[in-house]
Amino acid sequence: MRARRRGFTLIELLVVIAIIAVLVAILLPAVQQAREAARQTQCRNHLKQFGLALHSYHETHGAFCPGVVIQQTGSTQGNWSWGSYLLPFVDQAGMYNKLRVGDLRLTQAIADTTPGGLRELLQKPLAVYRCPSDTGPMLNSYHLINSVPTTLSNYVASNASRSLRLDPGPLSSTGSVTASNGMFHANHCVSIRDVTDGTSNTIALGERAWVLSATPVNAALAFGIQSNTEAVSANNTGMIQAFGCGYVLVNSATSTSGPSNYMRNYSSMHVGGANFVMGDGAVRFLSENLDHNIATAQCDSLTEALMGIDDGKIIGEF
Repeated sequence: MRARRRGFTLIELLVVIAIIAVLVAILLPAVQQAREAARQTQCRNHLKQFGLALHSYHETHGAFCPGVVIQQTGSTQGNWSWGSYLLPFVDQAGMYNKLRVGDLRLTQAIADTTPGGLRELLQKPLAVYRCPSDTGPMLNSYHLINSVPTTLSNYVASNASRSLRLDPGPLSSTGSVTASNGMFHANHCVSIRDVTDGTSNTIALGERAWVLSATPVNAALAFGIQSNTEAVSANNTGMIQAFGCGYVLVNSATSTSGPSNYMRNYSSMHVGGANFVMGDGAVRFLSENLDHNIATAQCDSLTEALMGIDDGKIIGEF
């Protein structure tokens, strides 16, 4: 007689299911960590592309690209920002030529609603402008240009050690930040020789998240800004749409810092800090616990010093 096959008992089946559940509980965080590590590597690669693009632009034009070129003033006018001027150097020369950056005003480009026209280009998703860890939408529905959403960017240009400023200038005689002492501002191009603090000690670009700790931060725009306002205004236009500064700590989204502050600083979905590209093109992950002093108007902390090009501060290890 053939022996009758024995199946699983209910208890054995439950034990197997329990073992599988334990293994999943153990392995899932490791899988998630591996995925986040891969996303962070991709984010760093995007910033590395921008670092190379900045230096290619410098080699071509003798200086880094402008932060923004103010062709029109007023609360409803759009102006091309650094992200549009770097398009040819991130393999988007065709897009740059079609947009006629600098020849056409951004307001004119966004008004072109023909099928396949310029507005559609300004709403084209470009991976290099996005951090893969970020959860933001393809189009920035918060920062609008003439009431139109355009491509969202997770990267902003370093404008100043403290508040955003249109015009470039050094620290005051008392060490206060009263002008844009960063690498990017309005209607002006910084060259390597201007960065007397050293390009390896100066932030060029950094991350900004769409949402941080359930608080809307609203990221940035890839190609331009609306109006020529230095800080946040009632309709959230101006420099905040493409620039960052050191007014508050990296990844700070607390009520005490206020929306007009944390919306203009640097932030990311990465645990513990954010990725930055320095003036020499190197990509660095900077801790959210970096030395920072908001209590005074002076540039007197490591975070603030890293955002200035000529403050003369001694930078140690960071």
